[in-house]
Amino acid sequence: MRGHDWSRTVAPSAPSATIKLTDALIAATAVEHGLPIITQDDDYDPIAHAHLALHVVKV
Repeated sequence: MRGHDWSRTVAPSAPSATIKLTDALIAATAVEHGLPIITQDDDYDPIAHAHLALHVVKV
């Protein structure tokens, strides 16, 4: 994945949401490889709402 691609994944979730850089990188990697994110928190919800390609599984 090129460096600027991950920023496109996060940009639509702004402006009201604050996204951690590490969460953005993980989300972009998951989208790029077609993988879900398995998590216990809500940090990925703003990104998932903006990008239907991101599948978040809460445990």
